[in-house]
Amino acid sequence: MGSTTDTSREGPVELADEAVEDRYRRRVGIILALLAITGAWIAVLATDAATAESTTTREATRLAVQAQSADVLAKGVEAARSEIEAEVDAFDSREVFSDPDALEATLGIEIDPARAAQRRAAAEEQVESAFSTDGAAVTELAETAAALSLEQKATVDARITWNAKASQYETVLTTLAIAVFLVGFTLVIGRRLRPPVAVPGVFLAIFCIGWAGVIYSHPIPEVDQDAIDATAAGKVALSQRRAEDARSDFTVALESEPDYLPALWGRALATLLAVNPDVLDTMAVTDTSQSAIEPAARDMQTAMDNGGDQDPQTLAVAALARTLAGDWDAARDTIDSAIDLNENGVELYLWRAAVSVALGDSDEAQHWLDEAQNRFSDLDGDRRRELVAQYFTVLEVVSATTPDQAQLATEFTEQAVAAATEASVGRALDPSGQAPVTLDVVEATFADDTTTLRFSYDGIPNDAAVAIVGYERPAPGATWVQPAELFYAGEVPSGGEGVTINTPRSCAPVEYRFDLYVEGQLVDSVTSPGVDATC
Repeated sequence: MGSTTDTSREGPVELADEAVEDRYRRRVGIILALLAITGAWIAVLATDAATAESTTTREATRLAVQAQSADVLAKGVEAARSEIEAEVDAFDSREVFSDPDALEATLGIEIDPARAAQRRAAAEEQVESAFSTDGAAVTELAETAAALSLEQKATVDARITWNAKASQYETVLTTLAIAVFLVGFTLVIGRRLRPPVAVPGVFLAIFCIGWAGVIYSHPIPEVDQDAIDATAAGKVALSQRRAEDARSDFTVALESEPDYLPALWGRALATLLAVNPDVLDTMAVTDTSQSAIEPAARDMQTAMDNGGDQDPQTLAVAALARTLAGDWDAARDTIDSAIDLNENGVELYLWRAAVSVALGDSDEAQHWLDEAQNRFSDLDGDRRRELVAQYFTVLEVVSATTPDQAQLATEFTEQAVAAATEASVGRALDPSGQAPVTLDVVEATFADDTTTLRFSYDGIPNDAAVAIVGYERPAPGATWVQPAELFYAGEVPSGGEGVTINTPRSCAPVEYRFDLYVEGQLVDSVTSPGVDATC
């Protein structure tokens, strides 16, 4: 018998396979459609984010220009007011104008004293009307400039967030495209290969949807306008050394924005300034009690917990608070973070060197001092002297709070004095073979925001390089302060001639100390009484 093939089951089997395949394709088609809709949604979000970034960029630029213009205008008005007041004072100081009889003789005319006084009063009234005696016009302009600057920074923060969102959405779209490819690729491969390809594709698509949702949920940083205005007023009050007004303004700002960094570090600084009125000018510390330090420390801790470790100004204030408290380990860590954010901050290197002295690490202190001096060439002379004075002041704090490191602090002070002297005279110093030298203070007085000094000294060769480093004590028992105005380095000055220096202070110096260096070597140190304490 011939063989036969049974084909009775082929038709139904093929139909069943085609039905399964059709169902699979429909499912894949539905999945691809859903992914396409999802991709379109994410693309819309990406476009919106990019548009918002562009808008905030233009707004930030506009605010920056306005802030700069307002700042220039405020400084111009302040300069004009100061110049007019100086001219009035200079006018009064001229004898020919202050004495009506002398003016009559000079001009050959009769002067009515009453009418002259009336004209003067009218002129003063016009000046006061233009600028006001309390500088209200200048203050208002300065607050406007500060508010615009803060608003511009907030806008920049928003722009950065929008930029991050737009970039992340693009990444999500790229990843979603891979998921679409994997799912769609299963249509052209065998059934056995479909699960290993389709399952990862589906999970990747689900991940992208969740990822996009997380990106969308991230808030755009906003700062309440009232908080910005109050913070601006606080910053201006701080710059004008109105500590209580500043603290009040910053508190108002924090009531609406509890985590606002500029208000947090501003209130901490105002708290320190309230009990140490010259701390921002000379780093003079008159009160280191816990009642003064703890409120500032709390504000700084809140600031650090809310991103302050990435903000240079917050870190600087935190370092100041921790230095005043003698918390040297914390001060070291804070300054290290600040250096990471600002590698060109010369003052940070000097501060770090002083903190290393407090910790007893001379090698590390030398490293940071060298780093600072390597950058001195980029600064003008006044700025270098200001930074070195701050460095000396911190070293005095080290000597007072950490007596075990006082000798090391002295050694690093001498090294910095020698470097400043060499820079001033333009040659290497020769400390060998110096004869005994003595320094006497003939006069050291403080009045009307000026310090008058006269010295006499014996034994200094005429061609020697000298440095006179003056310190002042802002209150009885307080740490010595080295203001930049009291630091001289150069050729031998005339000992018999006095010098008058503008030294505005809230805390009148109660005692002076003067260290004399010849060719970089400390040869004498004398103290002199100051005036009655005001702090």
